[in-house]
Amino acid sequence: MSFIFDDPNLIDQLVINGLLHEVKFSKKGQAAAAAADQDRANLLALVNNLQTQLSQPAAAQDPNAGPTISHEGGGENIDLGSQQLESLGDVIKWLSDNKVTADGTRVAYDTDPNNDDYMPYRLGTHVAGPEERGKALGRFYVHPEALKKFLVWLQALENKNPNPIMQVQVGKLIQDANQQLGAKINPNYQAPERVLADATVLDNVPDQFVSVQSSSYGGDVPLTYGDVKDITSFNKWLSDHAITFRTVMKNDNGADKQVDVNSTNPLFNRAAVLKILVARANAKLQNATDLAVKEAASIYARQVGRLVAQVGGATTTTQSGGANQGGQGGQGASTGPAADQAFNHIAQSMSDGPLSLQSIDFNEIRSFLTQVKTFMPNNPTVAQVAASTEQLMSQISSQTTSQYQTFQLGVSQQAIANMFPDNKIPANFGASLAKIVNNVRDIILAFLSENRQRISGKNQHIIDDIYAQIGERPGEDSIYSRNIKYLVNYTSTPATPL
Repeated sequence: MSFIFDDPNLIDQLVINGLLHEVKFSKKGQAAAAAADQDRANLLALVNNLQTQLSQPAAAQDPNAGPTISHEGGGENIDLGSQQLESLGDVIKWLSDNKVTADGTRVAYDTDPNNDDYMPYRLGTHVAGPEERGKALGRFYVHPEALKKFLVWLQALENKNPNPIMQVQVGKLIQDANQQLGAKINPNYQAPERVLADATVLDNVPDQFVSVQSSSYGGDVPLTYGDVKDITSFNKWLSDHAITFRTVMKNDNGADKQVDVNSTNPLFNRAAVLKILVARANAKLQNATDLAVKEAASIYARQVGRLVAQVGGATTTTQSGGANQGGQGGQGASTGPAADQAFNHIAQSMSDGPLSLQSIDFNEIRSFLTQVKTFMPNNPTVAQVAASTEQLMSQISSQTTSQYQTFQLGVSQQAIANMFPDNKIPANFGASLAKIVNNVRDIILAFLSENRQRISGKNQHIIDDIYAQIGERPGEDSIYSRNIKYLVNYTSTPATPL
């Protein structure tokens, strides 16, 4: 099968002919020709990879796999060479001619499919072959989302098997698709966030939730990835399994009594249940014995942390004495025993984290962010900065060989490089870690600013712990400032093999 870049003419023109003079007259040119031969071999390996994926019928896929790209005829030979990738018009014509689909959706037609999801596209930049000279350029109908999937699929394959020639052509296609069809494809490829199959069981939990201390172990109710994908799925899980939460309410005599309420009861505290799940996820993460278990636990912690942010975790106390979900009174409105307890948990965490002199621990930071988001659900700064920090942590971990969550400070550059494929430190590594540390500092400052009235008198030790973390004034010695100094060393050295 002739496939992407399996085109001797292109290779000859771009590589061999371009170096002909150098080959004849210098050793440097001869070395360049040898390098070109290696590039060509790499391209052929990529061709085989692409050929296999496009020719075979789609099977049950890993949820982290890209879109399913197929064409009519399955294993039939089709030609997609460099000429078809000269322009977006050439790609669209090839997609239509070969009836290519992305996740089952036809990408392009040469006749009107009478479907509003398709938009017309005239091949103004189509490069005609010898058999088409003198013919009028045609009109095609393109499904923008399906085309986007196809181009991102190409982008991902190039990222996995880097090749400068393919990178240039795919980059130009993406640029044209963004300008002409509004595809909004990120020209800088980013690997999608790791997910699991919906049926993957993350935990087996109790059907009765009481507190973090008493509900962090045991249970026989399965909690799957699909159950924590979004708040709607989580609510359904609560209902389907008759999950209860123990709360306090007044009896007829005005005395307090403990009652187990289900998710349809106004007194049911989703935030408290999620906080217990966060604790369970973090425990699994800390006790993981292999990489698969560790990755699942990390995804578990990530998902329930996001649900906490959506629900809003602080609780208020009603005039009748019952507890309900907070987040209705604006910033700083969280009051009552539950809010005091949440505040105390955050304050205690300041004594030994979230920043550490020895390392940057994503688990510690993630736990801290979850607590603050729960306690301050209506603070837009906290929500925005926490989301940005979570995204950075996920990106950094995904770049490492073993989904690392902890990064030691003050170690050699070689030790850092060993955490990444081919011992290459990504160029953005140090800057991204520094951004995370800065974000944690911003969250601590937001917590301090909103809770100064609570931090007074007998709580002076909390102020001391906060200042030990981030300093009382800019430039003052603190764990934050020392972290930044370490990270400057990371960014001031080459991000290349050692």
